[in-house]
Amino acid sequence: MEKHNLVIIGGGVAGLDIATHLAGKCAHGRHLNITLIDRETAYVWKPMLHTIAAGTSEASAQQTVYAAHAARLGFRYELGEALGIDRHVRKVRLAAICVDGEEIVPERAIAYETLVLTVGSRANDFGTLGAAEHAARITQRMAEIRALC
Repeated sequence: MEKHNLVIIGGGVAGLDIATHLAGKCAHGRHLNITLIDRETAYVWKPMLHTIAAGTSEASAQQTVYAAHAARLGFRYELGEALGIDRHVRKVRLAAICVDGEEIVPERAIAYETLVLTVGSRANDFGTLGAAEHAARITQRMAEIRALC
């Protein structure tokens, strides 16, 4: 079966959810070949950070290791930081990976047919008094929704 290259930049709540739910699926009669790109090796579920800080939970219990999750579900994880997107040739350029100043993976490009940007954002309360203390953020709402499932 022909494959369709779907690349997701950003492995936060949205990117990880999209990769998880589309893994192994087909679109328009073509198997989805999914690549998730993130500059971190794991996603930490932010609403539970307080339990880690309090010492009542281990960090490993609140994280999803991208490589393991991808291998289990059948999509590809690529460690890296996106430097740019060339829409004309449909490629995402990733920075070299360096450890202690030594380049271990050179700069590279990943081809896509469909590109999803889920690089995240920060909530802006525009300085409204009380908003930061009382407003529900998306991560709070997602935790509530998942608790219902």
